[in-house]
Amino acid sequence: MNTNFNSETALNLARKQVENHYQDKYIYALPAWAMWSAQPQGIAVITIYGTEGIAISKQRVDFKVDFKEASSITRYADFLNKQMNTALDVIGYIVFFAKNVYLKKDPNYQEELSACQQLELDKQNQLIKDMEISIITLNKNHELVANLDEIAPH
Repeated sequence: MNTNFNSETALNLARKQVENHYQDKYIYALPAWAMWSAQPQGIAVITIYGTEGIAISKQRVDFKVDFKEASSITRYADFLNKQMNTALDVIGYIVFFAKNVYLKKDPNYQEELSACQQLELDKQNQLIKDMEISIITLNKNHELVANLDEIAPH
């Protein structure tokens, strides 16, 4: 992992991405006092060095990668990171993380939660068991980009 990589910034961007995805309370049938959030946990980072790093990160590998399993993703990221030419400039990062989605009080809801509301919140959070893994791509300045082609130097 590159020493310039800021995992705190990356995980904050991941959390915001999750919150933005779930912000429509009508689609997700949430009460006005609740919102989905996340406590993302980093799994692996692929540091992209130069434009050849983009090609390396897009290559097919000759082993099975289960993108639902953290250890498989770590192995995949390690494999790609070892192929990178670290003499080139860092142009971006691919960050794999566990979303760790949970329900919380919406900060825009001005009232205190009732005991019943807090119980509902706690109950919902206890029901969440599955680990969902996601990915974000960042440029060298730790800004979200839609895909690897956006980090290529022009």
